[in-house]
Amino acid sequence: MNRSSVLITLLMLVFSNATLAQEALRWEQLSNEQQQVLAAMQDKWQTLPAAKRKKLQKGAERWSKLSPEQRKKMRKKQQRWQSLAPDKRKQVRERFEKYNQLSKEKQEGLKKRHQWFKQLDKDERQSLRKKWQSMTPEKRQEFKKNMRQVSPQEKRILQEKIKTMTPEQKRELRKKWQNMSVQQRRAFIQNKRNSTDDENQ
Repeated sequence: MNRSSVLITLLMLVFSNATLAQEALRWEQLSNEQQQVLAAMQDKWQTLPAAKRKKLQKGAERWSKLSPEQRKKMRKKQQRWQSLAPDKRKQVRERFEKYNQLSKEKQEGLKKRHQWFKQLDKDERQSLRKKWQSMTPEKRQEFKKNMRQVSPQEKRILQEKIKTMTPEQKRELRKKWQNMSVQQRRAFIQNKRNSTDDENQ
């Protein structure tokens, strides 16, 4: 490479860095509210990359639009995140990345399952977690496969029936359900559908 091309390359680097520095969001460009939210970052603001500054600004903007109740929930989530061990945080990030790579349809299915799980009482959630954690990878795969073989309509019928049950009845049903084959589950749902139809007549 000759001297003139080295000089041109260096000039390009200098000017591109100068342009980036100009584009980087300055502290003074933040609104008063954003500065209050990001006050802990003020001293190191100038050392942060432009992309990080923009991300923090957007976060401060979202924060300012939250209600006091939403802010309280966010603080709790932040505290939980801070208390996680580094390997757990890494695991959460990896899961989040996998989730973002799923199709919209699969993401929607996961959201619905999560909502269903949140509606269970605390004992039921703990029981399901323990059951899942005690399963071998093979058992988990088998469980997922069995769940996929139950049609969405069959799931809806079962969910409607479950809504009317007491916690004790739900626990009993869960025990039975876990030991059923796919065919037995379908027969069970069909019986529930028939009994519901009889009640409605």
